[in-house]
Amino acid sequence: MNKSLIKIGLLIVTTTLIGIGTVIANSSSRVLATPAEAKMHLDEGIKALQGGDTNGAMTHLKAADNKLSAGQAKMHLDEGIKALQGGDTNGAMTHVKAAESALSG
Repeated sequence: MNKSLIKIGLLIVTTTLIGIGTVIANSSSRVLATPAEAKMHLDEGIKALQGGDTNGAMTHLKAADNKLSAGQAKMHLDEGIKALQGGDTNGAMTHVKAAESALSG
């Protein structure tokens, strides 16, 4: 067998394994997220909204959204993000606070 073909085969296998490892690592980091992390981002998003920083609020709300998998909190958070994207900061605040409440209790 040609040595260059063996090298190409090894490169493909190595690249594939690295890619699989990256997918597993990325999946694991999402699985290991805790509700406390989501709540922290919600709290920071609320502070940003109260201070008029809609960009900062959106950053934190999206980070919180990435930490939640399902449920009432995620539903309210998604609605809050939609409201903020539409320029409705009052609606966003209502939903974000409902999301925070759902996480707390």
